[in-house]
Amino acid sequence: MNNAKVILSTFFVEFEDGMINNDALFYLLSIGDVNNLETKRKGDQIKVKHPGISDFIYSVSYKNKIRGLRTNLKKTYLKNGVCVHTTTKDKLIHIKILNSSLGISGADSRDTVNEVTGYIINRLKRINNILNKIQTSPKTQDTLKWVQANTKGEMVSIIKGTSYIVTQKDKIIEKNGNKYVLCKGCDDFLGLCREEDVLSCDIQELRDYGIIDETPHKYRLIRMENDNKMLMPKEYSNLRYPSNIDADVADFLINKIFECRLYSHFCMFMAGMLKISSIYSGDLTNYNIKTSMIVHNFYLNINAINLRALYMLPRSMFDDFIIIQNDDNTSAVKLQLEHIIPRELMSEIKIKRSKVHTIQIYRMGRITLSGPHESLNLIAIDKFLNLIDKITHIIT
Repeated sequence: MNNAKVILSTFFVEFEDGMINNDALFYLLSIGDVNNLETKRKGDQIKVKHPGISDFIYSVSYKNKIRGLRTNLKKTYLKNGVCVHTTTKDKLIHIKILNSSLGISGADSRDTVNEVTGYIINRLKRINNILNKIQTSPKTQDTLKWVQANTKGEMVSIIKGTSYIVTQKDKIIEKNGNKYVLCKGCDDFLGLCREEDVLSCDIQELRDYGIIDETPHKYRLIRMENDNKMLMPKEYSNLRYPSNIDADVADFLINKIFECRLYSHFCMFMAGMLKISSIYSGDLTNYNIKTSMIVHNFYLNINAINLRALYMLPRSMFDDFIIIQNDDNTSAVKLQLEHIIPRELMSEIKIKRSKVHTIQIYRMGRITLSGPHESLNLIAIDKFLNLIDKITHIIT
């Protein structure tokens, strides 16, 4: 059997002498322009088509806050780490950034882990370099003023407290000297607006506005205010900044235009950034890579397996394997096999309490086997195939 293929893996990168400030990281880590990403919803998951470039961060989440694309409609996020969705040349990678380690899913080899880790370290170094320049460069004040002046676009009306830009299709109501937008089913906005900026409509008011509807609780008047769109300076594209401007700092700040729709939000980001002195401390270049879980997929040379017959076999026939009780054995049968981590692999494996391989056996001969290290998985696969050779005549 030589068709075993790694289909899923989880690695941990442990820094020997480095500490990451996750609060600052979530705030400052740059993301790409997600507006043109191809996505598809599958249940609560938002599936993303690979954008065709590497080191493209399209989602960052932390403490139930999300920047960029929301990839899960119900999931709650880590409180002690930053979740990052990024890419290599041909893979989508999920990273959990903790204070002194990275958890990486989606990589198929240590080479890929080194590649992704290099992307993250380079980004952190660049951010620290930008922060250092802001604190020490004589060009800082001129740069900040220039960026603020050259990113302020046209004035627009928005729903107060949100980034929703009012359009001609929206119905605008003047009441009590203020302008409001008449919204139906506006729960997305209600959580962002202050209570005093939201008014309810009674039935007569709806009729006065030309709307006949006997369910006025579905309608709200939400106050409007003015803001400005973001403007992309031509200097960002041609890299020809004035001589008194620090190009690195200007580039880093202007890149936020892909995320900040409104000028006021951009100014708040700049003000917050000036309060941060460093995004990490220590040396991030020395680290150890450990595997946590490797999943192999392979097929038996069997057209169909009688799963019920397999499950009903005497337990003594399974050798070292343990069959797991399951209320439904019509789709798959699960086995477990204990393993011992040899001394020479201790430094390569993230030790877990559960020291077992898990094997799923499917009706059409497909097998998935998970374990903490590829070499241990291959040993377990050989043992499993020896078991199958003994019982093939019974389960087919």
